[in-house]
Amino acid sequence: MQDKKEFRQRIYYDFNLDSLVPETHLLKQIAKTVSFDFVRDKTKDYYSHTGKPSIDPVVLTKMLLIGYLFDIRSERKLVEEVSLNLAYRWYIGYDIDEAIPEHSIFSKARARFTKELFCQIFEEILKKADGYGLIKGKEILIDSTIVKANASLGSIIDVDISPEGYWQQLEKSEEKNSKYSGSHYDGSKIDKTKIGRNRRARKGFNIKKKSKTDPEATMFYRPGAGSVLSFKAHIASDTSGFITAIKASPSALHDTGAVPDLIEAHEKTFDAPDFVAADKKYGSEECLAYLQEKSIKTVINPETKNNRPGYYAKEEFKYDKDKDIYICPNGKILRRKAKNHKLNRLKYAADTRDLQ
Repeated sequence: MQDKKEFRQRIYYDFNLDSLVPETHLLKQIAKTVSFDFVRDKTKDYYSHTGKPSIDPVVLTKMLLIGYLFDIRSERKLVEEVSLNLAYRWYIGYDIDEAIPEHSIFSKARARFTKELFCQIFEEILKKADGYGLIKGKEILIDSTIVKANASLGSIIDVDISPEGYWQQLEKSEEKNSKYSGSHYDGSKIDKTKIGRNRRARKGFNIKKKSKTDPEATMFYRPGAGSVLSFKAHIASDTSGFITAIKASPSALHDTGAVPDLIEAHEKTFDAPDFVAADKKYGSEECLAYLQEKSIKTVINPETKNNRPGYYAKEEFKYDKDKDIYICPNGKILRRKAKNHKLNRLKYAADTRDLQ
């Protein structure tokens, strides 16, 4: 017999959240394995001993973890999803009739807590993972990626400043008695604060333009994608896939400039790595010399031009922005052929008849 379901809201319900979240759910498995109670000890000095009780910092940590695990990037959206999802409510310890903290609490927490605190939490999680034997830490991989800044192109102004002056203002330090000229290393002791500072950043970066709303962001132009204000995230990870160190910088900073910070951050939690692997952009003489001084073996190709007959290095191709073409050293034209939307990359190729 056909039936028609009618919803009749009850005043009282007899159930508990735990029974509704299956044992196979990711958050249940995390709850059995990882405790974030240490966050309370790390943050207790940031709270007064009197007054109205604030939101439990463990709750904030768990909500941010939910946002990361389930790709919820907006804090407003995160609060909405936690309010609607019973598994999320169960994980942060909020019952069905409790109001979820407002999104503004995250902004207040960032203003209250220091950068050092978040680094301590990051290091504590790494120590716990290391305690389970999940991290090896002896062989690490280093790379960087571009991160778009939260600033519009309309906020850009021109800056009449030299590259050296830019770094002086940004880091409030002076470049004195530099021992480097470009990528050449003269054999003297490495000054880790100078690595990458006198090198040109990858083509496309522009440090003579900055944003009024986010002065530390720098311009980056990618053919086909246009100009964006951006930062650079430098990451070190071990062969098990755990990120062991991270550093953010303006996108104009050459990749090698972050290597000393990544190595030292890794050493704070683990012993010094035995091996470092990276791509060729980390193969400058000064960077390799720094790693050699620390007795770290490298799997990094030195920066050299491609000397194979009939092959050219990427740096030897010239890009014509107005025509959106590349010109090879032999004067042949490479036109745009395809775009990979997923990777946001463009493919340029020459007509095969031009190569005969």
